[in-house]
Formats: sequence, structure tokens, C-alpha cells
Amino acid sequence: MGQSTRSIGGLTPYDLAIMQKFYGDRLVVGELPTAFDREVIKIEGEKDAKEFAKKVAKKTGITVNKTVLLIHRNALVYGKPTSDFWTTD
Repeated sequence: MGQSTRSIGGLTPYDLAIMQKFYGDRLVVGELPTAFDREVIKIEGEKDAKEFAKKVAKKTGITVNKTVLLIHRNALVYGKPTSDFWTTD
């Protein structure tokens, strides 16, 4: 039997509600952002997102699309999953 993989997709309104609850709770206890979030915030474009996605896959075995990382970054930085941040490398 082959090894299975998991892919993480984009954010839905349900995902955003969970994200707001999670980060709201972290803010209350003074633990914002997570180590993963600090790395995501450093992403400056598609090339950085692609490289970070490779690091995540290597470390966790979870495939993460570079666009998902950019969407997550925008949600953290701008409070919404999209913005004028998109670049082409």
C-alpha cells in the first residue's frame, strides 16, 4: 500500500471563523503569533511561498500549496485572505 498525502486548500468562511476564534484565544493569553505564523509573515512573494511550502512538506509530510501560504499570510497581515499583495516572481 502506498503512502498517502494530504493537501491543504484555501480558506472558506467556516475556516475564517475558526481562525478568528483560534487567534482571538491566543491574543487573550498573549501568545500571538505562532512559530509557523512568524515564518508565513516573512513571505514576500510567490518564490518565498514556494520555498516555504517545500520546507513544510519536508518537515511534516503535508503538501501545502504556495497560494494557500500567500492567502494565510494575507489573513494574518491584513485580516482578510486576499489583498493587493500578489506578486509574480
